[in-house]
Amino acid sequence: MTCLRWLRAEVRRAKSSGTDWRSVIDGLRPFVQRLWMSFSTSEKKRFYIHLRPYWDIHRHRMAPSIGQEIAAARASGQLEIVAGEFTRAATDDGRIAFTFRRRVTTATETRSVDHAYNCTGVGLDPSKSAAPLTRSLVAAGLVRPDPVGLGIDVDEACAVINRDGRASARLYAMGPQTRSRFWEVTAIPDIRIQAAKLAHQLSAISAQIRR
Repeated sequence: MTCLRWLRAEVRRAKSSGTDWRSVIDGLRPFVQRLWMSFSTSEKKRFYIHLRPYWDIHRHRMAPSIGQEIAAARASGQLEIVAGEFTRAATDDGRIAFTFRRRVTTATETRSVDHAYNCTGVGLDPSKSAAPLTRSLVAAGLVRPDPVGLGIDVDEACAVINRDGRASARLYAMGPQTRSRFWEVTAIPDIRIQAAKLAHQLSAISAQIRR
């Protein structure tokens, strides 16, 4: 992707001038939504499949103090980090047996644990949402999954789009479920801006109705 080549060139240029590469990523933040919205659906899918992990670890960085705690836990043997692919999980006499395959291997391993937590982020399919309201809206055809597969389909004004492709005049969505349209909308500062814009828009609509 052209944007990826440009970003890598900017990082190399920053490093050659003695500037921290993090400043390049942070400086891009105000423009991420605009860039994302300029991508086609196929480009968004390619980014999500191939580049999202790299973007996440460079864009959403942990605080140094947290990094130090993780490093200490790994050094003491309290924590082990394994890169690989999860394949299945099953109950095992009150515990959880999960099977995974380590990166660049074909053999699988199974471990039995007391607890398991899914830390992969927001669920993608609204029809399988933990929220009954979201599932019922999808079932009724008032909401549809977005074409990229990241959440709820909305237009640029955050109005949800129904199964027939029409934007609602009454239903709006905001936050991580609108990532397909806006992408950078998972952190509180970005959601706050989105909420303010939506509130201003709804206030204007309300004023027009009162007239």
